[in-house]
Amino acid sequence: MVVSGRPTLRYPNGEHELGPGDCILFPSGPEGAHQLVNTSEESARVLFVSGFALPRAAVQPDSEKLMIRWGPGWDESLWFRREDAADYWDGEGT
Repeated sequence: MVVSGRPTLRYPNGEHELGPGDCILFPSGPEGAHQLVNTSEESARVLFVSGFALPRAAVQPDSEKLMIRWGPGWDESLWFRREDAADYWDGEGT
């Protein structure tokens, strides 16, 4: 929710300027929003509410990265590039 200012929301296919009182949903997946930035001269304040639960995964489609997080600490997550994907059986004994 935008409390004050005019931040810009970047979607996969464009941008949209928001204003005070605007409430938006960041859906999961590539169709969701990618970034919220303030490019205006005035300060912006936003309130984020999250359904954060562990474990979780996140995708950054612009950089082709994935994150796996299994605990609350910053050292309890790992980032991977999509190009580093392994087969399910890779490294498993047969």
